[in-house]
Amino acid sequence: MPFLTEDDLLALNQEIETKKEKLETLEEDQEELNEQNITLKKTRLILGIIAGVLGLLLLTGVVLYFTLPELFVNKTSLEKKGQYILSAEDYNNAQDAIAYKENEEAIKAAELEATTTTEASIEGTVIYAVQIKALEDQRIDLYSNNLIQFSEFYEEEFYKYAIGAFETLEEAQQFRKEIVKLGFNDAFVASYKNGQRLKIEEPISF
Repeated sequence: MPFLTEDDLLALNQEIETKKEKLETLEEDQEELNEQNITLKKTRLILGIIAGVLGLLLLTGVVLYFTLPELFVNKTSLEKKGQYILSAEDYNNAQDAIAYKENEEAIKAAELEATTTTEASIEGTVIYAVQIKALEDQRIDLYSNNLIQFSEFYEEEFYKYAIGAFETLEEAQQFRKEIVKLGFNDAFVASYKNGQRLKIEEPISF
């Protein structure tokens, strides 16, 4: 059996105390690590919940943006700038209206061009037309100025209406014959130049 001196015993006790202190320190460190681990887990859980909520809000926002975009736009502010939100149906209707108006304007432009060309071609030329009526107190508003073959003249306090733009007197007389057959017995042929009547032509018998 080994023999321990008093110094050896003291040294052994001192070593035991030192190890106890280290063990206590390790236990404290372990406890602190455990607490930090618990705190970290709680933080991760909280961050996970926050991330989930934000993701859900983002997904809801995206869905609402594509299904109900008006929720994200200030209509009053846009309308002050002259901008409006239209449904797909209203947009299509607006596009159809624009196309219709453009087509209508194109037709009017073509009619105007045709009118201008025709008027220019007869300017300074004597033409013949068949006057069918002269009204003192009433004006006919049912005709269009775009109809080259239908003319209105105001002369000597009468509204006078004539049909045709014939190059020869014979053509005008022949047309007058057909007009008389329709019941316009007072119809006669007159010659015009630059929109002014020159004279009433002598009627011919048929």
